[in-house]
Amino acid sequence: MIDYAKTLYRPSRPDEINMRLSQITSVKAPYFFRYAKGKESTQVQRANFSVVNQLDEIIPNKRMSFSAKNIGVFHYEYMLQNPTAKIVVAPEVSELYGEIEKQYRYSINFYENESNFAYVRKSILERFAELDYSMEQICDMLVKYLFHSKQSRRKNVFWMCFGEMVLANLQRNLPKGSIQCKKCGERFIPVLPQQKLCIGCTTYHPIGNKVVKCIDCGETFTVDARNMKKVRCDKCQVEYRKAWDRERKRRNAA
Repeated sequence: MIDYAKTLYRPSRPDEINMRLSQITSVKAPYFFRYAKGKESTQVQRANFSVVNQLDEIIPNKRMSFSAKNIGVFHYEYMLQNPTAKIVVAPEVSELYGEIEKQYRYSINFYENESNFAYVRKSILERFAELDYSMEQICDMLVKYLFHSKQSRRKNVFWMCFGEMVLANLQRNLPKGSIQCKKCGERFIPVLPQQKLCIGCTTYHPIGNKVVKCIDCGETFTVDARNMKKVRCDKCQVEYRKAWDRERKRRNAA
């Protein structure tokens, strides 16, 4: 097929080859397409013992943990110009970003020549400037689109073009003097020098009640769900305590 334009000769495929190709093209994509093409596990075959698939076991996947234990609770609203604003993502903005992201997905290198990096950034911003929105509005739309609606993993183009704007928004929106709660990860302004927990975590919050059946009379009663020792209703508990005291006095007298 490569030389067809030059030789004008195209051989016909044998039927047995067509049959084999039809069997191959009808199956799911190879397992490594989960990483090469971002496929879901339901869209690919099971892992076999091919060289590429064995790399999944050989190379350790050292995932970075972004739980509340180390960076707190994430609120994308802090990245907006106005955290309380209602942002509607325009389709033309998200579509243009998707088009640009595909174009520069594997070609952007943050460590390459600074002048070339600046040229790429400028050319991308010029394409966004052709839309009927300000750069602040486009930034807010992309924040909601990438960090809330889509939760995309590919954000290199966004950080390259709007990273400085987002940083300024965070510096303005985060409460001054706030710290992260050691328990829930939410940010709060401490009122005491050694305060490590927010008000919500330092205040007692009952987790609810449970129904327990009295072991003496058989009647049901409610008790705090955390109470694991109460097995008698209040009335039977009084009678049980009286009997226990009588037995204790009898033993002491003997």
